Amino acid sequence: MNISPLNIIAARDIGAVPSSAAIENYQLKKIQETIKYVRANSRFYNKKLQKFSEISSFSDLEKLPFTYPSDLSAEPNSFLCLPPDKIARAVTLATSGTTGKPKRVFFTAEELERAVNFFALGMTAIATPEGLTAILLPGQTPASVADLLSVALARSGRKSLILGPVIDCAEILQKINDFRADCVVGLPSQIFALARTGVAKNVKRVLLISDFSANSLMKSIDNLWNCKVFTHYGLTESGYGGAVMCEARSGNHIRETDLFIEIIDPKSGKTQKNGEWGEVVFTTLNRVAQPFIRYRTGDISRILPGICNCGSELRRLDRILGRSKSGFTFENGEKITITELDEILYEISEIRAFEASANNRKLSIIIDGGNPEIALEKLKQMPQLQNINIKISEGNVRFNGVAKREIRREL
Repeated sequence: MNISPLNIIAARDIGAVPSSAAIENYQLKKIQETIKYVRANSRFYNKKLQKFSEISSFSDLEKLPFTYPSDLSAEPNSFLCLPPDKIARAVTLATSGTTGKPKRVFFTAEELERAVNFFALGMTAIATPEGLTAILLPGQTPASVADLLSVALARSGRKSLILGPVIDCAEILQKINDFRADCVVGLPSQIFALARTGVAKNVKRVLLISDFSANSLMKSIDNLWNCKVFTHYGLTESGYGGAVMCEARSGNHIRETDLFIEIIDPKSGKTQKNGEWGEVVFTTLNRVAQPFIRYRTGDISRILPGICNCGSELRRLDRILGRSKSGFTFENGEKITITELDEILYEISEIRAFEASANNRKLSIIIDGGNPEIALEKLKQMPQLQNINIKISEGNVRFNGVAKREIRREL
C-alpha cells in the first residue's frame, strides 16, 4: 500500500520527513506568523485579537477567541489582508435562512495554485492514469471546484470530463458509461441516486465531496457498483481542500501544512482529545488574502488516534456526522437530523432519494423509489420519532444543485 500522497506536500513545505514532531513545529511557527500577519493587515483581527498576547504553544492558541461564519457574512471585506487588485477569485456563499447575508471568500492566484496542487496529489490515490474521471459538479465558472479539479487531474496525467451536477440520473449514467469513466466525483446523495438507478459499468473508484456521507450510503454505492468509495472534506473557507482519504480508506488525511485543525466541544468550546467527537475548528497557515483564526465550521467529527495503515503520520479526520446546529427540533424537545434519516432510509432497497420537511409535530418525507410502508416502519423505530406524526409519500425528488441537504421547515 502506498503512503498518503499528501506526505509529498508536507515534506516539501516542512523541508523534512513529515513526522508528528516536525509537523507540530511547523504548524506552531506558521500559526504565530499568521496571527502577527492578520493583526497587521486585517481590520477584523486587528480588533478581535487586540487584547491577546503572542502565543508560544498550542495551549495558548486555545485562549484565542473563535471566528464564526456569521462574522464572515457580516463584513467579509474586514477579513481582507490585501488590496483588491491582488485578488484572483471571489466566491459568494449563501448562508442558512432566508435573510442571512452571504459569505464572501477571496483567493490570490497563489492560493488557488495550492488548491490545485492538493487536488493533483490527492487524486493520485483515487484516479488511475489510464482512465477517465467524470466530475459531477458545476463547471461553467473559471476556478470553480470542478475547474480546479480538472486542471489538477490533467497536471497529474489524468483525463477528466465535467458533466455538471446530477439532474437526470438516467442521462448522467448513460454519459458515464458512454465515456467509459472509471472514476466519478460528486455529491454523496447524487451519486447514491445514480447507483440505485443503474450500473456504471467501468467505475472502480468514487470520490464523495461537499456533503455528509452516511455509512449506509457509502456501503450501498460500494456494493451496487462493485467499487471503492473515498471521501474528501473541505470548505471554501479552508481553501477548498481540507482532508482526503488515501488507499487505506481509514479516515481523511488532513492538509496539515495548510490547516491546523482542532476538535472542540460545541457547547463549552474546550479542546477534545483524539478519538473524541466534537466540532471541527481550523486555522489557516498559508492564506494571505483572507486568513482565518479558529474558524468554527459547525461540522461534527473527530481526529482518529494512531497512525494510518499507509504509514503516514499526518493526522486523520473521521467522517463528518453532520452539523452541530443542523436538524429539526420538535416541540417536545426531540431532534432529528438529515444524517440520521440518511442512515435509515438509504438502507431500504430501491429508494433513490428523499426530501424531508417538518413542523412542530410532524415529519414529512417524500421518497423516490422504495416502499413507503417499509420506510414508515423503519422511521417509527427511531426513539426520537416515537411520538411524532410521520407522513410518507412517493414522488420525484429533484436535486438542489450542490447545496447541502437539510430538513426543510414547513410554514
